[in-house]
Amino acid sequence: MAKKKTLSLEKRFAVLELLFHFMRTFDEKDWAGMEACLTQMVYCDYSSFRGEPPAMVARENYSAKRKAALSALITQHNLSNITMAPKGKSIDVQCNFTILRFQPDFKEEKGDYFHSYGRYQFTVVRRGPIWHITSITQHILRNEGNPQLHIGAGK
Repeated sequence: MAKKKTLSLEKRFAVLELLFHFMRTFDEKDWAGMEACLTQMVYCDYSSFRGEPPAMVARENYSAKRKAALSALITQHNLSNITMAPKGKSIDVQCNFTILRFQPDFKEEKGDYFHSYGRYQFTVVRRGPIWHITSITQHILRNEGNPQLHIGAGK
């Protein structure tokens, strides 16, 4: 039986900090901070949500698209059940997510929110002392609410 590679606690903590910071950039509308979490070019597969084919995207374009879609909404991005596996010089991360999106004047009506649930797959790499996300794949399990609130929702 092959020996399974393990990650040090230091690496695990650094990757968790990167992912949690990345999620906060959405909620805090910190678009420059979002870009700082990504490699110059990032592989993006949001086909289960937007219906767009996977592609390599410049980090500036990635953040500009999220800014256009989310600036007018109150959001909360949560990750759970995070697993990590070393893969050469990178680390593959899988986790569950909940994304809550509300209109600023939320009144608990169906048209005032749009939430998504599913799984993310990330690949992270270290450039010098700093970890960056180089790949993002989103698998939607379910959406609920009004998809018209999110201009990025394609399905």
